[in-house]
Amino acid sequence: MFKTVLPALSTLFASAEPPRESLNFSWRLVRRKKSPFLLLPEPSGRISNGLELYSAQRPLARLWRSLIPLALRTPAAKAFGRVTLPADINSELMQFLAEQSGLPAGRLLTPALKFGGAIEEISRVALLLRDAGGHPSRVVKVGLTPQGRAATTREADLLCRLPKDVIGCTGITGRFASAKLSAFATAYFPGRSLDNDLGIEKLFHDWLWDLPPEPIGVLASWRELESVAENAVPLEWPALRAALADRLVRPTIYHGDFTPWNVRMINLDNIRAFDWERGHLKGIPGWDWLHFIVQTSILVKRYSPERIAAELEQLIRSPRFQTYAAEAGINQCLDPLLLAYLLQQKLVVRPLEGGAVADRLFKLLWMQWRLKTSPEAPAPLAPATLSQPALEQIQTALAKLANLFWEPSLSPRPQPSLGQLIRRHWPALLASGLWIGAVAVLHFFTSPLLLFAPFYLAPCMVLALKTDDRLAKLVAFVAGCAGPLQQFLRAPELVPVDITCWNMAMRMFIFQVVVLVLVQVRKQCLAQPLHQELARPTAIQALTGNWAVLLVTAVYFALVMLLDLLTDPKLIFLPLYVLPCVILTLTSGWRLGSMAAFAAAVVGPLLQCFDAPSYRSLTVQFWNTFMRLVIFQTVVLLLDRLRRESILFHTGKSD
Repeated sequence: MFKTVLPALSTLFASAEPPRESLNFSWRLVRRKKSPFLLLPEPSGRISNGLELYSAQRPLARLWRSLIPLALRTPAAKAFGRVTLPADINSELMQFLAEQSGLPAGRLLTPALKFGGAIEEISRVALLLRDAGGHPSRVVKVGLTPQGRAATTREADLLCRLPKDVIGCTGITGRFASAKLSAFATAYFPGRSLDNDLGIEKLFHDWLWDLPPEPIGVLASWRELESVAENAVPLEWPALRAALADRLVRPTIYHGDFTPWNVRMINLDNIRAFDWERGHLKGIPGWDWLHFIVQTSILVKRYSPERIAAELEQLIRSPRFQTYAAEAGINQCLDPLLLAYLLQQKLVVRPLEGGAVADRLFKLLWMQWRLKTSPEAPAPLAPATLSQPALEQIQTALAKLANLFWEPSLSPRPQPSLGQLIRRHWPALLASGLWIGAVAVLHFFTSPLLLFAPFYLAPCMVLALKTDDRLAKLVAFVAGCAGPLQQFLRAPELVPVDITCWNMAMRMFIFQVVVLVLVQVRKQCLAQPLHQELARPTAIQALTGNWAVLLVTAVYFALVMLLDLLTDPKLIFLPLYVLPCVILTLTSGWRLGSMAAFAAAVVGPLLQCFDAPSYRSLTVQFWNTFMRLVIFQTVVLLLDRLRRESILFHTGKSD
């Protein structure tokens, strides 16, 4: 456990001469993925300060970070190894730390440490110093190995050249160098990590240099990429170089690793970015913003390549990014610029985590860009074979089903409050309420066996197309309750409370599904797609490439039929019947989806005949079958439109 920690600490605090006076430091060791990560100073009351070096992002990581101080006050503290070390107070580094903290070296408070570098060798260390009151005051970065010293020196050189009056830039408070160590200090900055990029455009606008445009090909970031890309990606690189190298852009301050864990903010006017090891004084505009979205999606959100691509589309289409792109001069080359950034991550940065997802994202976006530049040649589908693993087919189907519920989280758009929406669209809401009331009255005076769901659904769809999805969902809730509620009020002895509640829940669910899909289609229609449509699969490809999905949905459909047969005929199971239609449409296209919709529409009314003679009327059967078919087929057609035009439903296998 300590074979890498103790040598690093010895290098850090050792003196060239025998120590004349020592100061004992004591820490608790926190590991991450079985590797040394943090040294938190004892006693436990100081640990919360030391955790300022740990910018946790994932929910479990945040929970673990909050539990560490509690754990160290219990017997569980034994799980955190104790590390002690006598530091020579006359060593050059200790004198530098004392100068930065404002305390004499002999009274220096034990600093928190965070380790960096490869697993087998600690090459860099970050120390959090505290003032006399025990409050964080300075962050010191120290390079221990030749590679770590070079990175630390390069970062310090860049920080010295950054403008002092520009938002987000970090300045240094001191530097230190010896034969074995290289270090610099910056002022401690409180604040929190960014949750998303909302408002961060102010920083990126400020980072643009007020200089004449320069070709991308002369910027340092491009030269780094060009030195390795020509041999590594000989097929893609010539096209990207032709599209970008001579493009005139405004250079920008380039951070190189602009992510939530490297940025802290108090408000949008008070932000600091840290860890400038990959930065350049003049870099390619847009790359830091794209990096924020891509790395957060991969490492924090754990999104699939399709979801990351959708987040990027949301960002690139947003007015605030378009304004920035126009000012930076990149608005006409966003597709190749994004691809070049992904190549730079793959070939130059080579991250230890998330490389496979980034590579799949590059291939997906590369295909879309080539389709956009050559729309007359749609991408052919790979031949579907029976050898494709069943588990992989099912996982793909479930991923596409989950993508239906995707909403942009990293580049959100400000939305008005629900009260503002109601005041703005009250005539439409009033008309929807009157329509639902009229349908309920009509339903009240007709047979209680007849299904009127499409009529209740109509105002929800109109609101989803014309207003905001929140209003449509609100009306869908009311419409879902109206039908079963009026049946209960009409004949409570025939439709008891439990059946009424079940039917209300089922109808609300199916209405919400239709509204959700319609809203997604509307968003897709309002924004011009950034890519072209893929070639559609043939019927044989749809069958052979998704045989496992077909088998699972068939078994599921049979179970729903059995459940419908064994329960009260007054219970409705519309959402359960629509699920196979959804999955088959997303994975195989509208043909199989329509077949499932027809089967689901016919089977339900037929099964009702076995339990209740009153449902055997041909009029009732035909009406209910037609009403169910309208709902199911509407879902299928909307989903097929969405599947063909949204990058969320393109898969690497079919590409």
